[in-house]
This record gives sequence, structure tokens and C-alpha cells, in this order.
Amino acid sequence: MDELEILLVEAATYPRNMRSGRIFDHHLKVLEDKLKENEERLFERTHAAAHILQLLAPDDEFESITVKDTDQLRRELRRIDQNGHRSEDPMCRFLFVMAPTSRDKLKITSGMMKMFLSYHQVKIDFLNYLFPFGKQERPKDFYFSGFCQEYHFTEESRRLRIPKIGRSGYGFQLCYNLKSVEPPSLSSSPHSNWSIRQAGIYHSFDTSTGRTVWIIVKGNDRLKNRFERAAKDVKKQYLRAFDDARDAFRSALETHKILCEWSDEQWRWYLNSLEEKVENMTGKVKFATIDVPNHDSKPFLERSATMPAARSNNLIMKLRRAVTSSLGMVPEDVENAMPAALANSTEDPNEKPRVTISQDDITFNGLQRLQHIEETVISAELVLDANKRVILDLKEHYTTFFASGDVPEQILTEKKALIQFQQFLDGITHNADRHIWRIKALQRLVEGRKQLFHATLEQRSTNMNMQLVSKQQETAGQMHRITEDMQRVAEETRTETVHMRIITIVTLFFLPGTFISTLMSTDIIRFPTSESGVERRSYSSPALCLYLELALPVTAVTLFGAWQYSRRLNKLSERKQIDRSGTDDKLDGASL
Repeated sequence: MDELEILLVEAATYPRNMRSGRIFDHHLKVLEDKLKENEERLFERTHAAAHILQLLAPDDEFESITVKDTDQLRRELRRIDQNGHRSEDPMCRFLFVMAPTSRDKLKITSGMMKMFLSYHQVKIDFLNYLFPFGKQERPKDFYFSGFCQEYHFTEESRRLRIPKIGRSGYGFQLCYNLKSVEPPSLSSSPHSNWSIRQAGIYHSFDTSTGRTVWIIVKGNDRLKNRFERAAKDVKKQYLRAFDDARDAFRSALETHKILCEWSDEQWRWYLNSLEEKVENMTGKVKFATIDVPNHDSKPFLERSATMPAARSNNLIMKLRRAVTSSLGMVPEDVENAMPAALANSTEDPNEKPRVTISQDDITFNGLQRLQHIEETVISAELVLDANKRVILDLKEHYTTFFASGDVPEQILTEKKALIQFQQFLDGITHNADRHIWRIKALQRLVEGRKQLFHATLEQRSTNMNMQLVSKQQETAGQMHRITEDMQRVAEETRTETVHMRIITIVTLFFLPGTFISTLMSTDIIRFPTSESGVERRSYSSPALCLYLELALPVTAVTLFGAWQYSRRLNKLSERKQIDRSGTDDKLDGASL
């Protein structure tokens, strides 16, 4: 069994089957364990669809192939020519590994991935750039960024030499990742939701034969489509020129350019959308007017000037000045990169438009959304800084590569292409610096607007509390007047009560005499005068009986009627009290 067959047969043991002697066992063990741990999350078991774009010979055209299983990939890797011999490796081969979304499994099986990595002896550090992909509810390891390289110019590199398929063993391997921002579709409006997408990249270059291998892992097919269009574009012959190692080197640099350009192209519009969101959310707050209740007419509110509302007004004015002054501290060379929202804040200080805002314009939910935008801006700064460092590492790699002394003479003649490539990378890093400066200005703007937003919320709360206190004081005044009225009624009642007691005492004083006088005026007891002129007392028993027969029943009926009436009033009072207590119980239950 030849070496290539061994690489294919033992593909499932990757990365254990790597032939490079520079791999330490502890490093190999860590990556092997991580691959086993994340294998289920990273790769599909079935329904794979990996895409290969390759140039078999310098005079051919690029062909695109969709590989759906391990057997098809094996047949593609071990190509047999018309004479029954194994064909050499393509001059250039791309493997595009994609997923339906950035948080879904990659559309390739574990066996297919290991077979490709094993067959091309891909540097095991490339696994680190695979792990951020795969099935996940939230982004994992999203801020991971790196660049690693490995040169093969020593005698040890002979282990990688397989002449019959065009592998000299001399060259280098690169692994790095880049991130960019993408709207849901290229034709989306500026108000669409943007997302930060990443791409894991592997590249190997054979300095003797000029053969190149690329692996690009991404959550959608935009990079794949871009490379397929470039491969078919007659104006981009440099991507298809592989007559010798010099042409292949130029093609590799152009491929790097496409990837770096992708990482830079959408940031301007993304930051525009963030600035527009901030301005839409907080533009009214800059000149918001919140009416404070007039307390001058209330003698009992004379201390309102010492309450937080007065200090809150001063706080808002200070915040406005602090935000404007802090945002003015931006380097002069990035004046053109200032956010549009910041430019709008440099208005004539004498002009203070009064904007009336509604209850829905300033809410706690709005403050939360502003906090989310601030976190998004911080994330964008981290991503841009990471991209910049990766691109600087890429530039340093090719500078070191040319200065190593191991570069073939024909590649050294491409010094001009290298200088152009370095200038292109400098332009990308300078753009990243401008975007970062712009983000820093936007961060200060968001921070100031958050403070102003928060101060406005506090003032609104203070005003509402003051209005509540004012209403409570009005209610207290009304209760005070009611209390005074009740006190006056009580005084009058007390006076009337004294009068009634006096009347009662007088009545009781005269009642016995009145009763006796009334009794003596009847025929029960009389003092008639006889014919002789002598008075004598006359007592009539029948008259007394008649009086008692009339008086006692009437008195009894009167007392009974008064008792019934009093009893009825007591029952009505008890019923009202029971109904009132039941209503109170229901209200207490509802409040609980």
C-alpha cells in the first residue's frame, strides 16, 4: 500500500496520522480531545454538500464539484488518468465548507473532513479555526482570532514529499480567520439587521511546484460564489495563471486580497446604521422639555426648590455640555470619520429648539435597547482590532518569507507583486483604524446619550412624584377643610346638647307640678262649694277608672310602637355594617 492510500485509509485517525515531526504529543492530545468533544456539534452525519473548486492543469479551466459522501470524496482525491496511473494533485484546489446559517452544523461529515485534512496533511492548528462553527444557540468562542504559520524548508520536510503527485515537501502552511459584517442580503435596506460573520481559512503553498490548497469555512455561500465568479471572469486571468511557481504565488496573493477585502467592505454602512439607530432613539432627548409643576401658588410647597427636580435640571444641562465636550476630543485626522449624529450635535448654542416628547419616547425599554447598541459597538471594535492584527500578521509572514533565504529564485522576482500586496494590506489596516476611531467616537456618543437618557427618566420620575405629592397635599387640604367643618358641627352639636339638657332639666322640674295640676283639673278630685258656702273635697272612683282605662293602653301602644321602630333601625344598621365589611373583604382579597 503506497503512502497516499495510507493517508486515505487512516484518515479517521486524523490528527494522529500527521507525518510532520514538529508536533508535540501534548498539543496533539489537546486538539484530538477537543475534536472528539465537538464532533457531534460540528459535522452533519448525513446530507453533506461540500464544494470543491479546482484547477487540474495550467491550461484547464476551474471546475466546481459538489461532494456528498466519503466515497465520492475519495474518488476525487485519488484521481486516475487515462493510463491507469494516479493523477497529480490539482494546481489549485479550494474546499468550501458551509452551513445553512452561522449557528448550524457544517454541511460535511466528520469522515469527509478528516479525509481531506489527512490527504493534504493540513496543519493540525487549523482545527482551532473550526471549533467556533457548528450547532450552537449562542455564539461560542466568537472573539477567537489568530494567525499561525509553518515553514517547510529543512531536511525534515522530506517527510511530506510525494513526487508522483507533485508534492515537493517545500513550502509553507497558513491558518487564520477574519470577520466581516453582512446584511441579510446584499440588496437589503440600511435598516436591516446586520450580523458579524466569520471565515476560517487554511492555505498551503508548494514553493517548488506552485501547487496551492485552500480551505474556507463560512456560515453561508457568499465567499464561495465570489471565488467562483472570479475564476470565470476573463478579466481576472491572474487567478487562473499557474504556469509556474511565480504565477501561482501571484494567484495566492490575489486570493488573500479577496479575503481581506471581504473583511473590510461593509463596515462603513454598518456603522452608518448604528449611528442612525442611536440618533433615532435619542435625538429628541437632547432638547426634550419636561414640564415641572408650578409650586409658587402653594405656600406649603415652598421647599420644592430644594427637591431633586431642580438638581435634575442642572444635571441634564451638565450632561449636555459633558457629552458635547467629550465628543469633541477626537483626533483631527479622523474628523471626516465622525458619526453623523455627532455632527448634528455641533449646532448653534443660541438655538435651543424645544421638543415635546411623549410618554413612549423615553422608556426603560429604550434604555435597554441603547445598552444593547453600546455592547454591539464594543463588539465591532473588538472584531476590527482582531482583523487588523491578523492582516498585520499576514503581511509580516510574507515579509519574513521573502527574507528567509529559502525562497526559489523565480518567486523572488515577484518582489513588485509583494510590495503591491503589502500596500493593499496597509490600506485595509488603515481603514480598520479609521473605523475604530469612528467607533470610539460613537461609543462616547452612546455613553453620553445613555446618561442623558437616564437623567431624563429620573427627572420624569421626579416630576411624577412631585405631582403625586401635590395631589396628596391637595387631598390633605380638602381633608383639613372637612375636619374643620366637622369640628364646627361638633361645636354646634355640643351647644345644642347643652340647650337640650337645660330644657330637659326645666321640663323635669315642672313635670310633677304639671301632672298634679292636670290631675286636679279633672273630675277625679274636685273641691266643690256647698250651698252654705263651705268647700269640701270630692273624690270620684269611676272617673279614675275611666282615666286609667284610657291612659294605660295608649301609653302601652306608644311605648310598643317606639320599641318596634327602634328595633327596625338597629336591624338596618347591622345589615349595612355586614354589607360594608363584605365589600372590604373582597377588596382586600383582590389587592392580595
